[in-house]
Amino acid sequence: MRTQSQSNSPMFPLGTSELFGDTISGIDGYKMQNGFLVATASWDKTCKAFFVTSPTNIQGASQVTATTPITCLTKMQNNLFAYGTAGGAVEVWSVEKNQKQQVSQHQSCVTSIKFIAPLGALITSSLDGTIMLTELNSGKSTKMPVAGPVVAMDQFEELTTYSTPGRIEVFNIQAGKPMTETLVGGSQSKINVSVQSMKMFPDKAGLVYGGNDGRANVINFTNRSNQYTYAFKAQHKRISKDVCNYFPVNSISFFNKDVFLTAGSDGTINIWDRVKKSLVNSLGSPVQGASITTADLICDGAFLAYSVGYDWVKGVEGTLPPQQQLPVLKVVDEPLIKS
Repeated sequence: MRTQSQSNSPMFPLGTSELFGDTISGIDGYKMQNGFLVATASWDKTCKAFFVTSPTNIQGASQVTATTPITCLTKMQNNLFAYGTAGGAVEVWSVEKNQKQQVSQHQSCVTSIKFIAPLGALITSSLDGTIMLTELNSGKSTKMPVAGPVVAMDQFEELTTYSTPGRIEVFNIQAGKPMTETLVGGSQSKINVSVQSMKMFPDKAGLVYGGNDGRANVINFTNRSNQYTYAFKAQHKRISKDVCNYFPVNSISFFNKDVFLTAGSDGTINIWDRVKKSLVNSLGSPVQGASITTADLICDGAFLAYSVGYDWVKGVEGTLPPQQQLPVLKVVDEPLIKS
Protein backbone atom coordinates (compact mmCIF):
# COMPACT_ATOMS: atom_id res chain seq x y z
CA MET A 1 0.00 0.00 0.00
CA ARG A 2 1.37 3.42 -0.95
CA THR A 3 1.91 5.96 1.79
CA GLN A 4 1.86 9.75 1.70
CA SER A 5 5.16 11.38 2.62
CA GLN A 6 5.17 12.82 6.14
CA SER A 7 8.54 14.49 5.60
CA ASN A 8 8.36 18.27 6.03
CA SER A 9 11.99 18.88 5.15
CA PRO A 10 12.73 21.63 2.59
CA MET A 11 12.45 20.80 -1.10
CA PHE A 12 13.63 23.39 -3.61
CA PRO A 13 14.65 23.73 -7.27
CA LEU A 14 18.27 24.18 -8.25
CA GLY A 15 18.03 27.20 -10.51
CA THR A 16 15.18 27.59 -12.99
CA SER A 17 13.99 25.44 -15.88
CA GLU A 18 15.13 28.13 -18.35
CA LEU A 19 18.75 27.27 -17.50
CA PHE A 20 18.45 23.75 -18.90
CA GLY A 21 17.92 23.17 -22.59
CA ASP A 22 17.56 19.38 -22.51
CA THR A 23 17.23 16.34 -20.24
CA ILE A 24 19.31 16.38 -17.05
CA SER A 25 21.43 13.24 -16.94
CA GLY A 26 23.18 13.52 -13.57
CA ILE A 27 23.45 15.41 -10.27
CA ASP A 28 26.25 15.12 -7.69
CA GLY A 29 27.85 17.30 -5.06
CA TYR A 30 30.17 17.99 -2.15
CA LYS A 31 29.47 18.95 1.43
CA MET A 32 31.67 21.97 2.19
CA GLN A 33 32.47 24.01 5.28
CA ASN A 34 30.03 26.81 4.45
CA GLY A 35 27.49 25.00 2.30
CA PHE A 36 27.26 22.58 -0.60
CA LEU A 37 28.70 22.51 -4.11
CA VAL A 38 26.22 20.79 -6.43
CA ALA A 39 26.74 20.08 -10.14
CA THR A 40 24.34 19.00 -12.87
CA ALA A 41 24.97 17.38 -16.25
CA SER A 42 22.63 17.67 -19.21
CA TRP A 43 22.00 16.56 -22.73
CA ASP A 44 22.22 20.25 -23.63
CA LYS A 45 26.03 19.65 -23.54
CA THR A 46 26.59 21.61 -20.32
CA CYS A 47 27.60 20.95 -16.74
CA LYS A 48 26.53 23.62 -14.28
CA ALA A 49 27.71 24.10 -10.69
CA PHE A 50 25.79 25.81 -7.89
CA PHE A 51 26.84 26.85 -4.40
CA VAL A 52 24.00 26.16 -1.96
CA THR A 53 23.97 27.66 1.54
CA SER A 54 20.19 27.45 2.12
CA PRO A 55 17.01 26.75 0.13
CA THR A 56 16.74 30.47 -0.58
CA ASN A 57 20.42 31.15 -1.19
CA ILE A 58 21.66 29.40 -4.33
CA GLN A 59 24.36 30.92 -6.51
CA GLY A 60 25.66 29.82 -9.88
CA ALA A 61 29.33 28.94 -9.51
CA SER A 62 30.59 27.70 -12.86
CA GLN A 63 29.63 26.17 -16.20
CA VAL A 64 31.44 24.11 -18.80
CA THR A 65 30.33 23.02 -22.28
CA ALA A 66 31.19 19.76 -24.01
CA THR A 67 31.14 19.06 -27.74
CA THR A 68 28.38 16.42 -27.49
CA PRO A 69 25.55 15.76 -24.99
CA ILE A 70 26.70 14.89 -21.46
CA THR A 71 25.31 11.54 -20.38
CA CYS A 72 26.70 10.93 -16.86
CA LEU A 73 28.45 12.74 -14.00
CA THR A 74 30.40 11.92 -10.84
CA LYS A 75 32.16 13.88 -8.14
CA MET A 76 35.86 13.22 -7.54
CA GLN A 77 37.95 15.08 -4.95
CA ASN A 78 38.90 18.70 -4.24
CA ASN A 79 35.85 20.17 -6.01
CA LEU A 80 36.56 18.22 -9.19
CA PHE A 81 33.87 16.49 -11.23
CA ALA A 82 34.13 14.08 -14.15
CA TYR A 83 31.62 13.39 -16.90
CA GLY A 84 31.11 11.24 -19.97
CA THR A 85 29.55 12.26 -23.25
CA ALA A 86 27.46 10.79 -26.04
CA GLY A 87 30.51 11.12 -28.26
CA GLY A 88 32.58 8.89 -25.97
CA ALA A 89 34.76 11.55 -24.35
CA VAL A 90 35.66 11.35 -20.65
CA GLU A 91 36.56 14.73 -19.17
CA VAL A 92 37.56 16.13 -15.77
CA TRP A 93 36.12 19.52 -14.77
CA SER A 94 37.61 21.89 -12.22
CA VAL A 95 34.83 24.11 -10.89
CA GLU A 96 37.30 26.43 -9.19
CA LYS A 97 39.31 27.05 -12.38
CA ASN A 98 36.30 26.56 -14.68
CA GLN A 99 38.45 24.35 -16.89
CA LYS A 100 37.96 20.92 -18.43
CA GLN A 101 40.47 18.32 -19.56
CA GLN A 102 39.84 15.20 -21.61
CA VAL A 103 41.43 12.15 -19.98
CA SER A 104 40.19 9.26 -22.14
CA GLN A 105 38.01 8.33 -25.11
CA HIS A 106 35.48 5.58 -25.83
CA GLN A 107 34.31 4.71 -29.33
CA SER A 108 30.65 5.30 -28.45
CA CYS A 109 28.37 6.83 -25.82
CA VAL A 110 29.58 6.73 -22.20
CA THR A 111 26.77 5.22 -20.11
CA SER A 112 28.24 5.41 -16.57
CA ILE A 113 31.17 6.99 -14.76
CA LYS A 114 32.53 6.46 -11.24
CA PHE A 115 35.59 7.69 -9.33
CA ILE A 116 37.72 5.14 -7.44
CA ALA A 117 39.50 7.24 -4.82
CA PRO A 118 42.04 4.62 -3.58
CA LEU A 119 43.24 4.08 -7.14
CA GLY A 120 43.01 7.73 -8.20
CA ALA A 121 41.15 6.48 -11.25
CA LEU A 122 37.93 6.82 -13.21
CA ILE A 123 36.00 3.76 -14.34
CA THR A 124 33.63 4.23 -17.26
CA SER A 125 31.27 2.05 -19.29
CA SER A 126 30.21 2.50 -22.87
CA LEU A 127 27.95 1.28 -25.63
CA ASP A 128 31.17 0.37 -27.47
CA GLY A 129 31.28 -2.83 -25.40
CA THR A 130 34.08 -1.85 -23.04
CA ILE A 131 34.71 -0.86 -19.46
CA MET A 132 37.70 1.46 -19.13
CA LEU A 133 39.91 2.25 -16.15
CA THR A 134 41.75 5.58 -16.46
CA GLU A 135 44.55 6.28 -13.97
CA LEU A 136 44.60 10.05 -13.61
CA ASN A 137 48.17 10.49 -12.37
CA SER A 138 49.76 8.48 -15.17
CA GLY A 139 47.13 9.11 -17.81
CA LYS A 140 47.07 5.38 -18.60
CA SER A 141 43.75 3.95 -19.81
CA THR A 142 43.02 0.22 -19.79
CA LYS A 143 40.04 -1.08 -21.75
CA MET A 144 38.29 -4.29 -20.72
CA PRO A 145 36.13 -5.72 -23.54
CA VAL A 146 32.84 -7.30 -22.43
CA ALA A 147 30.11 -9.27 -24.18
CA GLY A 148 28.11 -6.45 -25.71
CA PRO A 149 27.19 -2.80 -25.12
CA VAL A 150 27.31 -1.82 -21.44
CA VAL A 151 23.99 -0.17 -20.70
CA ALA A 152 24.48 0.39 -16.94
CA MET A 153 27.27 0.15 -14.37
CA ASP A 154 27.92 0.77 -10.69
CA GLN A 155 31.12 0.68 -8.69
CA PHE A 156 31.63 0.54 -4.92
CA GLU A 157 35.02 0.09 -3.26
CA GLU A 158 36.64 -2.92 -4.97
CA LEU A 159 33.50 -4.26 -6.70
CA THR A 160 32.14 -3.23 -10.08
CA THR A 161 28.85 -4.44 -11.52
CA TYR A 162 27.68 -3.90 -15.07
CA SER A 163 24.92 -4.96 -17.41
CA THR A 164 25.11 -6.06 -21.02
CA PRO A 165 22.10 -7.35 -22.98
CA GLY A 166 20.90 -10.51 -21.26
CA ARG A 167 23.26 -10.61 -18.30
CA ILE A 168 24.72 -8.88 -15.26
CA GLU A 169 28.28 -9.43 -14.02
CA VAL A 170 30.18 -8.38 -10.91
CA PHE A 171 33.95 -8.34 -10.66
CA ASN A 172 36.70 -7.24 -8.30
CA ILE A 173 38.46 -4.37 -10.03
CA GLN A 174 41.56 -4.82 -7.87
CA ALA A 175 41.82 -8.54 -8.62
CA GLY A 176 41.30 -7.89 -12.31
CA LYS A 177 39.01 -10.86 -12.91
CA PRO A 178 35.29 -11.64 -12.67
CA MET A 179 33.79 -13.07 -9.52
CA THR A 180 33.71 -16.87 -9.52
CA GLU A 181 29.94 -17.03 -9.85
CA THR A 182 27.94 -15.14 -12.45
CA LEU A 183 25.19 -13.48 -10.48
CA VAL A 184 22.58 -13.20 -13.19
CA GLY A 185 22.64 -14.52 -16.73
CA GLY A 186 24.90 -17.05 -18.37
CA SER A 187 23.97 -20.64 -17.53
CA GLN A 188 21.96 -19.67 -14.44
CA SER A 189 19.22 -17.41 -15.72
CA LYS A 190 18.32 -14.85 -18.36
CA ILE A 191 17.40 -11.18 -18.15
CA ASN A 192 14.51 -10.54 -20.49
CA VAL A 193 14.37 -6.77 -20.01
CA SER A 194 16.66 -3.87 -20.72
CA VAL A 195 18.45 -2.86 -17.51
CA GLN A 196 18.05 0.89 -16.97
CA SER A 197 19.82 1.31 -13.61
CA MET A 198 21.71 -0.62 -10.94
CA LYS A 199 23.18 -0.07 -7.48
CA MET A 200 25.26 -2.13 -5.06
CA PHE A 201 24.15 -2.61 -1.44
CA PRO A 202 26.24 -0.32 0.84
CA ASP A 203 27.48 -3.46 2.62
CA LYS A 204 28.40 -5.10 -0.73
CA ALA A 205 26.12 -8.06 0.05
CA GLY A 206 24.15 -7.66 -3.17
CA LEU A 207 22.68 -5.29 -5.71
CA VAL A 208 19.41 -3.93 -7.06
CA TYR A 209 18.78 -3.42 -10.75
CA GLY A 210 15.82 -1.81 -12.48
CA GLY A 211 14.43 -2.53 -15.91
CA ASN A 212 12.32 -0.92 -18.58
CA ASP A 213 9.44 -3.13 -17.40
CA GLY A 214 9.03 -1.13 -14.18
CA ARG A 215 10.40 -3.85 -11.91
CA ALA A 216 13.17 -3.67 -9.35
CA ASN A 217 15.21 -6.85 -8.86
CA VAL A 218 16.96 -7.46 -5.54
CA ILE A 219 19.93 -9.84 -5.78
CA ASN A 220 21.71 -11.19 -2.69
CA PHE A 221 25.18 -12.49 -3.52
CA THR A 222 25.22 -15.30 -0.96
CA ASN A 223 21.55 -16.12 -0.30
CA ARG A 224 19.46 -16.82 -3.39
CA SER A 225 16.30 -17.80 -1.50
CA ASN A 226 13.09 -15.90 -2.21
CA GLN A 227 13.42 -14.14 1.12
CA TYR A 228 16.55 -12.30 -0.01
CA THR A 229 16.50 -12.45 -3.82
CA TYR A 230 13.27 -11.29 -5.45
CA ALA A 231 11.64 -8.86 -7.90
CA PHE A 232 8.73 -6.47 -7.47
CA LYS A 233 6.75 -3.81 -9.33
CA ALA A 234 8.48 -0.52 -8.56
CA GLN A 235 7.30 2.08 -11.10
CA HIS A 236 3.73 1.67 -12.33
CA LYS A 237 0.37 3.39 -12.55
CA ARG A 238 -2.93 1.57 -12.33
CA ILE A 239 -5.34 2.98 -14.90
CA SER A 240 -8.25 0.73 -14.02
CA LYS A 241 -8.97 -2.56 -12.31
CA ASP A 242 -7.68 -4.46 -15.33
CA VAL A 243 -5.09 -2.06 -16.77
CA CYS A 244 -1.74 -1.14 -15.23
CA ASN A 245 1.00 0.77 -17.06
CA TYR A 246 4.66 0.09 -16.25
CA PHE A 247 7.48 2.61 -16.61
CA PRO A 248 11.29 2.33 -16.77
CA VAL A 249 13.23 2.44 -13.50
CA ASN A 250 15.67 5.24 -14.32
CA SER A 251 17.57 5.46 -11.01
CA ILE A 252 18.32 3.49 -7.85
CA SER A 253 20.09 4.82 -4.76
CA PHE A 254 20.54 3.65 -1.16
CA PHE A 255 19.87 5.71 1.98
CA ASN A 256 21.34 2.94 4.14
CA LYS A 257 21.97 -0.79 3.76
CA ASP A 258 18.24 -1.61 3.91
CA VAL A 259 16.36 1.43 2.54
CA PHE A 260 16.67 2.47 -1.09
CA LEU A 261 14.82 4.48 -3.70
CA THR A 262 13.68 3.81 -7.21
CA ALA A 263 12.76 6.65 -9.56
CA GLY A 264 11.09 6.33 -12.90
CA SER A 265 9.35 7.59 -15.96
CA ASP A 266 6.01 7.50 -14.13
CA GLY A 267 7.12 10.68 -12.36
CA THR A 268 7.52 9.19 -8.88
CA ILE A 269 10.31 8.42 -6.43
CA ASN A 270 9.46 5.39 -4.31
CA ILE A 271 11.39 4.55 -1.16
CA TRP A 272 11.56 0.88 -0.15
CA ASP A 273 12.73 -1.30 2.72
CA ARG A 274 14.35 -4.32 1.08
CA VAL A 275 14.29 -6.43 4.26
CA LYS A 276 10.64 -5.76 5.13
CA LYS A 277 9.73 -5.73 1.43
CA SER A 278 7.58 -2.67 1.97
CA LEU A 279 7.04 0.82 0.58
CA VAL A 280 8.32 3.43 3.02
CA ASN A 281 7.45 6.63 1.18
CA SER A 282 6.58 8.09 -2.18
CA LEU A 283 7.32 11.48 -3.77
CA GLY A 284 5.71 12.83 -6.91
CA SER A 285 7.22 14.98 -9.62
CA PRO A 286 6.82 18.74 -9.00
CA VAL A 287 6.07 19.09 -12.71
CA GLN A 288 2.86 17.27 -13.63
CA GLY A 289 3.37 14.53 -16.19
CA ALA A 290 7.17 14.79 -16.17
CA SER A 291 9.46 11.81 -15.72
CA ILE A 292 12.11 11.54 -13.02
CA THR A 293 15.18 11.26 -15.24
CA THR A 294 17.78 10.81 -12.49
CA ALA A 295 17.83 10.58 -8.68
CA ASP A 296 20.60 10.06 -6.13
CA LEU A 297 21.73 10.74 -2.57
CA ILE A 298 24.43 13.41 -2.67
CA CYS A 299 26.58 15.54 -0.37
CA ASP A 300 27.18 12.67 2.09
CA GLY A 301 23.46 11.92 2.21
CA ALA A 302 22.35 15.46 3.06
CA PHE A 303 20.16 15.76 -0.06
CA LEU A 304 17.96 13.62 -2.20
CA ALA A 305 18.79 15.15 -5.58
CA TYR A 306 16.61 14.42 -8.58
CA SER A 307 15.62 15.89 -11.90
CA VAL A 308 12.37 16.06 -13.79
CA GLY A 309 12.08 16.28 -17.53
CA TYR A 310 11.67 14.20 -20.64
CA ASP A 311 13.28 10.79 -21.22
CA TRP A 312 11.75 9.64 -24.55
CA VAL A 313 9.43 7.14 -22.86
CA LYS A 314 6.46 8.64 -24.74
CA GLY A 315 8.20 8.89 -28.11
CA VAL A 316 9.64 11.81 -30.03
CA GLU A 317 9.69 14.95 -27.90
CA GLY A 318 8.76 17.18 -30.82
CA THR A 319 5.29 15.63 -30.95
CA LEU A 320 4.56 16.58 -27.33
CA PRO A 321 3.95 19.85 -25.47
CA PRO A 322 7.15 21.65 -24.34
CA GLN A 323 8.81 19.83 -21.43
CA GLN A 324 10.39 21.51 -18.40
CA GLN A 325 13.81 20.28 -17.27
CA LEU A 326 14.43 21.01 -13.60
CA PRO A 327 16.81 19.70 -10.91
CA VAL A 328 15.41 19.52 -7.37
CA LEU A 329 17.00 19.06 -3.94
CA LYS A 330 15.15 17.68 -0.91
CA VAL A 331 16.74 17.68 2.53
CA VAL A 332 16.87 14.12 3.86
CA ASP A 333 15.23 13.71 7.26
CA GLU A 334 14.20 10.69 9.34
CA PRO A 335 10.47 10.77 8.43
CA LEU A 336 11.41 10.46 4.76
CA ILE A 337 13.11 7.09 5.20
CA LYS A 338 11.74 5.71 8.47
CA SER A 339 10.27 2.27 7.84
